[in-house]
Amino acid sequence: MNKFKVSKKEVKENYRILGTGYCTMQNLLRHKNAFAYSAGVNGWACDYYLVNVNGQEVIISTGYNALNSKRINLDYTTIKEYEEKARMIECDYDYNMDYQDRVKAIDTLLIELLEKGIK
Repeated sequence: MNKFKVSKKEVKENYRILGTGYCTMQNLLRHKNAFAYSAGVNGWACDYYLVNVNGQEVIISTGYNALNSKRINLDYTTIKEYEEKARMIECDYDYNMDYQDRVKAIDTLLIELLEKGIK
């Protein structure tokens, strides 16, 4: 899937946003594809991932110059807690779960995390 370039202004005006730093949610987003990105004078700024949370579209902005969170209230400690849970699932070297079950489990964690922030 190819990403398309969008302005940060377009994203800010149209979506709930969770902004995170580069690689902050790498395991939670490992099986997702960014649909768009933004760039500035210094090049690539951030990628955008679209996630449906109970019928609401949420954008996760991750990168060196990610958008600030808008209408999603999550602190870094909570994000790291869920990222660690996703890492433990992803790095299940004993293969207690097959690939599809790992993907579903991580998706469930991501939705649970975002639900905490939307409340």
